[in-house]
Amino acid sequence: MRRSRLFAILSPAVALVISACSSGHAPSGTVFSPTAEPTRSATPAATLATSAAAPRPSAPPSGASVTLTAAGDMILGITPVLPPDPASYFAAVEPALTHGAQIVFGNLEGTLTTSTASKCGAGPSTDCFAFRNPPGYARYFKKAGFTVLNDANNHSHDFGATGQAQTVRSIHAVGLAQTGLPGQITGWHDHAGTSGVLVVARGELEERVSVLNGVFTQVRHIPEGAARRMGRRQVHHLSNVSLAPAVSVHVYSPPLGATRGYEIGAMGLMRSPWTAADHN
Repeated sequence: MRRSRLFAILSPAVALVISACSSGHAPSGTVFSPTAEPTRSATPAATLATSAAAPRPSAPPSGASVTLTAAGDMILGITPVLPPDPASYFAAVEPALTHGAQIVFGNLEGTLTTSTASKCGAGPSTDCFAFRNPPGYARYFKKAGFTVLNDANNHSHDFGATGQAQTVRSIHAVGLAQTGLPGQITGWHDHAGTSGVLVVARGELEERVSVLNGVFTQVRHIPEGAARRMGRRQVHHLSNVSLAPAVSVHVYSPPLGATRGYEIGAMGLMRSPWTAADHN
């Protein structure tokens, strides 16, 4: 399978899924106008390749492919120690990020906030780390070619709910998609005739499975470390019910080529307009 399906360290039939296997629905909020903060010089950190879920793309023409590129654990310095020229931060890797990719995914290992209420408290600490960039730095991720930023990591809440909410608003303000927060959902979908297994690596998911074409719904919780089988005709809905980001790993055979969306109405399951290639 080409890198358009999966990439980096995962086998062709494995997908790493953030916050219950899709970008889901982002939290609502007023668009935030980012503000700048004073900067001092910092040495850019390296970005690490990884594999993760992407936002729901438009269905390509039959026989076409969708190319995904991903980078992990990104933060542009730590306020107040910031790079002197953030616009050039990704210059060395920008061609590789955007070459032929419709979806460019990045793990934002920190926050985009002006909040100073850190999880580490007011004083300096040698064993606690809280990461933040100014909200306006979202535009540098946009300039580098990223299309979606992920918050499913252990630093998304470094500055509490206020910092997390401002981060999401800042990402949306520059036109980027966002994923990885508690409560985000996949919507009803199938796997286009493939069978699979999902394992919850972190957090807890709630799975709703369609029974008798959506007339009934079976609800089950999948705790951390648990696995569930997905039949080739199964239509289900996943949501993150943890108080923190959740991560699940999905394995498909044959390799997943697409997912198809559904809605449940008075007459049961109905196909919805969206179909996503390489959705998971």
